[in-house]
Amino acid sequence: MAAVIGIVVVALTASTATKAVMSGPNAWLPWWARVLGVVVFAIVVAVHLWHLRAGAPRERAWHVAHVLMALAMIGMFAPTRQMIVSAAIGKAVFTVAAVATLAYVSALVIRGELLGWLWPALAADLAAMVYMFAPRPPSLMWFTAILVGWSVLQALGWLTGVLPARADLGTPRGALATTDSGPSRHAASVRISLAAMNLGMGYMFLAMALGMARTPGMVPMPTMPGM
Repeated sequence: MAAVIGIVVVALTASTATKAVMSGPNAWLPWWARVLGVVVFAIVVAVHLWHLRAGAPRERAWHVAHVLMALAMIGMFAPTRQMIVSAAIGKAVFTVAAVATLAYVSALVIRGELLGWLWPALAADLAAMVYMFAPRPPSLMWFTAILVGWSVLQALGWLTGVLPARADLGTPRGALATTDSGPSRHAASVRISLAAMNLGMGYMFLAMALGMARTPGMVPMPTMPGM
C-alpha cells in the first residue's frame, strides 16, 4: 500500500514539476528533496491508514489527524509551481484541528484520566502546522528555531523509545494502562512514521526560514508560506 501510494503521488506531482521550480529560489528544496519528501509522507499516510482500520474511536481520530498532517506536508513538498493547498485554507483547517485536540486534552484532564504523551504532542504538532502556513516576520526566527528543536527531539524520542508508551490515549485513574492496542503499543511502523513526520516538519521549517536564495532581482513565490 505504501509503495503504491508513494509511486502514484510522485508520478502526479513530478509530472507538474517545472525547470523554474527545480532551480527555484529555495536552495533547501531542490527537486530531489521535494520528491523525497512526497515519498516519505506518502508512506506516513499509508502507515496511519493501515492502523486506522481497527481500534477505538479515539485511536482512529489520532491516526486521522496524522493523515491530515502528512497530506498537508505532501502539499508543501510537492514540486509544483504553486502550493496545492492555499495558506488560508491550511491555517483554517489546522487551527480547528488544534483547538479541537486541545479541548479533548482538557476534557481528559477534567475527567481525571491519566494522560500520556500522544495527545499533547499531537496538539502541539497541529499548532505547529498552523505556524507553518502563516506568514512570519524575520523577528520570529527564534521561535522557528524552537520548533525545529522540538521536532528533532520528538523524532529521537520516537526512534529510541524514550517517549512514554503507557496511558497515551487517556486511561481512567486507578485503571491499568494498556499497551496492547492502537498507538499505545507504539508498533515499529508507527514510531518510524512519527519520527519521519517530525523530521520532515523540522526540515520544512528550516527551508522556509533559511532556504530562499538571496539572488538579486529574485521575487519570492507568494503562494509558498515563509518564502
